[in-house]
Amino acid sequence: MSKDRIYLDYNATAPMLECVRDAMVEVMMMPHNPSSVHREGRAAKSLIERCRKDVAQHLSCFPHEIIFTSGGTEANNLALCSVGNMPFAVAVTEHSSVRAVRSDAYFIPVLPSGLLDMQALEAWLMRVPAPMLVAVMLANNETGVIQPIAEIAKLVHTYGGLLHCDAVQACGKIPVDMGLLGADMLSISGHKMGASQGIGALIVRHEYPMTPLIVGGGQELGRRGGTEAVPLIVGFATAINWMQRTTEWREKVRVWRDAWEQHIMMHSGSDASIILGYDAPRLPNTSCVRMKGRSSEVQLMTYDLASIAVSAGSACSSGRIAPSHVVAAMLGSDAGSENDIVRISMGWNSTEADMHIMRDAWCAAYDKTT
Repeated sequence: MSKDRIYLDYNATAPMLECVRDAMVEVMMMPHNPSSVHREGRAAKSLIERCRKDVAQHLSCFPHEIIFTSGGTEANNLALCSVGNMPFAVAVTEHSSVRAVRSDAYFIPVLPSGLLDMQALEAWLMRVPAPMLVAVMLANNETGVIQPIAEIAKLVHTYGGLLHCDAVQACGKIPVDMGLLGADMLSISGHKMGASQGIGALIVRHEYPMTPLIVGGGQELGRRGGTEAVPLIVGFATAINWMQRTTEWREKVRVWRDAWEQHIMMHSGSDASIILGYDAPRLPNTSCVRMKGRSSEVQLMTYDLASIAVSAGSACSSGRIAPSHVVAAMLGSDAGSENDIVRISMGWNSTEADMHIMRDAWCAAYDKTT
């Protein structure tokens, strides 16, 4: 990133790590097709399997349970479209790549904190036949709210169901352990943690039979056709290795985030309600803030002109700034009809000075609304 600008939109995409770039460039210069039987092909295959082992070690799963995909959206689609037509429920605050998969999905409500309404989930589990499929993300991409996935998995399994967990925003920011979470399927993405765009993975426990979305040469144990993107996979594994090894930045950004929130709450009259998910467990890097009376679009333009890059929520809506379904689900009628939130998300290359500048810009914008 240019030093002339401040980048606070890591939940949309993180800047590429230097170690990832170097690892990818080295591999890009070699002719790699893992399906070829000659020495170069075998070397490519060996490289992929080594990366698969590295990813598996960090996620506490088996290497053969990992399916490399083009990213989190494909991983979510593969998980939810390939297990048959069983009853399907999703948390109402899920990402669009989960919400849009089936038109007959039951939307599980959330509490004002953003946490899943467990009573509503259990009521649905009790009235539908098993097996059923439930999808709940580990950490929300807009608010950073962390769901109690282990508790949810236990409940779903009690009624004979399967749990899919979208961990795209969580992986690299908090520990992600398949064994502890108890999910049957889990999606992750590379570019959220400093790898390249175009690479992700779906982890499927217990060799559950999968119907591939992409058919072809039988790659990924027949679960996803197409020649594997060796440089992207190498960069992906490199990023996960770096994120698991380098964790000090997480606590730093948590301290800076908390200080930022305390300051703007005091500036706005100690109103904690402007921070979505404030009373729930959250990712250390994320703050989702409302500014009533000033639309997200106006706020984003104001900050962009001040050389600050933030977002108005999910970055997966083709550039549109529309009312957030996450905000509506959490606040109900209090959400209003216009999107008025801004999401600030830090990462491995953020600084305390960045947040000080953002704080001053937010307060200046707020003062114009009062």
